[in-house]
Amino acid sequence: MQISTVNVGDEHTDIGWPIYPQGFYTVLAAFMNCMEIFRFILRRMVHPIMTSR
Repeated sequence: MQISTVNVGDEHTDIGWPIYPQGFYTVLAAFMNCMEIFRFILRRMVHPIMTSR
């Protein structure tokens, strides 16, 4: 998907996405990273239990 230039004067980008503060995306990216790490650790913990049976 091509994201063209953002018109900051408007409340929305030209593709219809609302403009959020930069911190919002930073927190969202950190949250997604934490979820990925959590899923990785959970998989490492659960996998030996599943294979031992």
